Amino acid sequence: MGGEDKKHAVFHLKIILLYGKGFSFMYFSSAILKHRMGIIYAIQKRIYRIRRKTVILDIDLALIYNIEPKIFKQEVKRNIQHFPRGCLFQLTEKEWETLRSAINATHNGILHQADNLAQMPYAFTEQGVVALNAVLHNNLVVKMNVAIIRAFAETGEGSRH
Repeated sequence: MGGEDKKHAVFHLKIILLYGKGFSFMYFSSAILKHRMGIIYAIQKRIYRIRRKTVILDIDLALIYNIEPKIFKQEVKRNIQHFPRGCLFQLTEKEWETLRSAINATHNGILHQADNLAQMPYAFTEQGVVALNAVLHNNLVVKMNVAIIRAFAETGEGSRH
């Protein structure tokens, strides 16, 4: 990812956070409105193929939802009964190392924000993301899940990672 792409990805994640805090896209200038699909693109960059499933990691969801990763993980564990079987799983150390290497290679050596994890991340399928609506009672989660589901749909089964 080139320098300009990195700037756009950071820009889009900031827009995601503003949108989730109640700012309407109509608030932004028309130039920013042209980048609305960039939000989907920024989320798609965080969707991976693991165990033959298309997933997004808990650490990325926490970032998108603007929730402390530790608190996010606690809420998921506390409400595990809300998740259908197979819609989330914890990565093994080997899976994490492989994924981390791929992330570093595709992002020009930029380390993932979860480089120093105390425990392995959880991976959520599209169904797992939908189930988060029942677990995280937060307007931002509901709003952002629409964008995340669109990103999953546009990514399809042919994920790049």
